[in-house]
Amino acid sequence: MTKTVSDATPNVGDQITFTVTVVNNGPNDATGVQVTDLLPAGLTFVSANPSQGTYDNVSGIWTVGTVSPGAPQTLVIVATVVSPVARTNTATVSDSD
Repeated sequence: MTKTVSDATPNVGDQITFTVTVVNNGPNDATGVQVTDLLPAGLTFVSANPSQGTYDNVSGIWTVGTVSPGAPQTLVIVATVVSPVARTNTATVSDSD
């Protein structure tokens, strides 16, 4: 899994975009995949666009489902910066079979 941000040093009022990419290196499908990425205080959720599955901005859970080898899945989250305090936003794989 990788995560990138469009602007690592945004100003208050700026919108930033986080992109989380989940990759399965195989050889079998990964099923029941869930990723947790809850925005920290200081960021306000604007939108989310998962390539597959659903994202719940309240819990921060992206229910990806099955990830096949060689078929990366992405989640794009847009947020507005509402605090000048530096924040860290992390994503973790919270479940997979």
